[in-house]
Amino acid sequence: MIYIMKTSKDNPTIPFKRWSIIDTINLTVLLLVALFLKDDIVQEPIMMWVLIIAFLLWIGSVIFRNYYISKLNEKFKDK
Repeated sequence: MIYIMKTSKDNPTIPFKRWSIIDTINLTVLLLVALFLKDDIVQEPIMMWVLIIAFLLWIGSVIFRNYYISKLNEKFKDK
């Protein structure tokens, strides 16, 4: 369920974050994987594909969350 908080009649706000601490941790892990384990794609291809898919899902969820928040902001700006 989505909860919309309004601070005033003219300025509605949405209590969703575009970027969270979990996203920061995920980005750090992504950079570590990219920097230090790039040679393992030959030795451990299945594990690298699992990591690539996991990070693609994370990036997709961040993009979708930002798109969703933007649409909600536009919806409440028109009111």
